[in-house]
Amino acid sequence: MLFKRKHTSELSTAAGIDILPNELLLRVLTHLPTPDLLHLAKLNRRFYHLSAKTLVLRLAQSPDTLRLRAYFEQESRWKFTVDMQLAAIDESGRFKFAPIQPMAMRLFESKMLRTPTMHKLSIIGTDFDGLSLDVPESLIPKSQSLPLKELGQHRITSTYNRLVANVATTQTAFVYNVTKTPQEFTKVRSGERWVTPILFECPMIFLCQARPGITKVMDKLNARAVGRGIDGRHSTQSMKTPMSSARGGVEESMLLTSRPAYAKATEPMVGGLLLAAH
Repeated sequence: MLFKRKHTSELSTAAGIDILPNELLLRVLTHLPTPDLLHLAKLNRRFYHLSAKTLVLRLAQSPDTLRLRAYFEQESRWKFTVDMQLAAIDESGRFKFAPIQPMAMRLFESKMLRTPTMHKLSIIGTDFDGLSLDVPESLIPKSQSLPLKELGQHRITSTYNRLVANVATTQTAFVYNVTKTPQEFTKVRSGERWVTPILFECPMIFLCQARPGITKVMDKLNARAVGRGIDGRHSTQSMKTPMSSARGGVEESMLLTSRPAYAKATEPMVGGLLLAAH
């Protein structure tokens, strides 16, 4: 159950707009900024579906309006960011975000190193001013470990409680591929793995989280710096040379020349059908 039933008194303030037909409401919603659209989606089930439809059509025309930025880290030595945009909507209405550009991250499976993690997931976009006071700095409340021991495709599913008011649980999934070092590259240490992010999947309600009130107050008092917005870079990386390295350094990541199988779905799609952005 996505939303709990509310008392009539709680919905009385919305009665005026709620009696309008869907066609008229959709025309009104097209004029709302994306952050306001996400906020409105939390009102009730009807506005959730209307907001979702409006957002999908908007992203089909302007993918830069809303993106996700995933942050990966291992041992504070290897750090990456990967920007993702809406690639598809499945039959159940779940949003699927894929990397804008395919990217391989050179990480390591070792008992001497901590397991790499996706420690942060942020909303960015032309409708979002960096770390907006109305949007949480990270959509995931805790880091997600990325096991590397087994080669092949991995799917990490996470369930969160009470991320959004009146929504008991929210489930997300992150899909990535693990391979050995390609033949054209030299392995720099044992346990080396090449990790390619493929997909992040979530319901739209996951994107509707609000920044905690106390955090807003502290950010205003401390005048926090604005995070990097859309600047033409779809990924970033930084590294510290590991203690043991055959070459004295690590080429941390590189853009692949070939696209992964899922990359064909980087055009917006609804219900399994590609939406051409005209």
